[in-house]
Amino acid sequence: MNSLKKICCALMAAMLAVFSFSAFASDDTSYTLGEDSLVNTGKDNGYSKENAIDKDDPHWGWTLGRFYVKGYTRQATADGKPLFLKNTGDKVSLWFSLSQDIDRLNGDDKLSIAQDKDGWDQKMGISQQDFARGALIVKQTDYQNNTKTNIYTDFLSASSTDTADTKVEVFEEGDYEVVLDYKIKRTRLNVFGWKPLPAYSDYRISFAFSVLNFQSKCNGCE
Repeated sequence: MNSLKKICCALMAAMLAVFSFSAFASDDTSYTLGEDSLVNTGKDNGYSKENAIDKDDPHWGWTLGRFYVKGYTRQATADGKPLFLKNTGDKVSLWFSLSQDIDRLNGDDKLSIAQDKDGWDQKMGISQQDFARGALIVKQTDYQNNTKTNIYTDFLSASSTDTADTKVEVFEEGDYEVVLDYKIKRTRLNVFGWKPLPAYSDYRISFAFSVLNFQSKCNGCE
């Protein structure tokens, strides 16, 4: 065994000692992300604040949907965030399952996903643009510390047109940050179909995870 292979094996042995692994994943196994991250960010501030959802909030007591990852071989935890280990040929993918009618949130005719025509995200460095009905932001950092950011505007409208869950992206090795920004409109008056002076609130769901090519790191080790 040459010195490079020895280094690879030593690194993988250290990883195995540090990471907490779950069982091997089957084809239909999924891992939910971001379910406890929902915050009220205030209004028109670049989704920058982090206010807890209380009983007076229109988002109290219900969820918009769930994000989940499929296609990994094993799942671990590193630095407090999920790590998905993949073998050659695995396709680690992020999915979103919308559980609400975006025109009648939580079964309430007064609540809907609003258009955000002048949205921006201060924390993710996203400039002002038309987010429409929800913007999904996915930032990747590779092993050379290069970053790439994809923005999916009108994401919730697109998700609501399909009966099946929405496949967002397939991921290669790297570190990922994912944010969903959206605005809720609450109608306070309805005068024969005229709905003056609605109230608006902004919300943010966010999470981070990593993807690592597991098998190839020590291919041929003994």
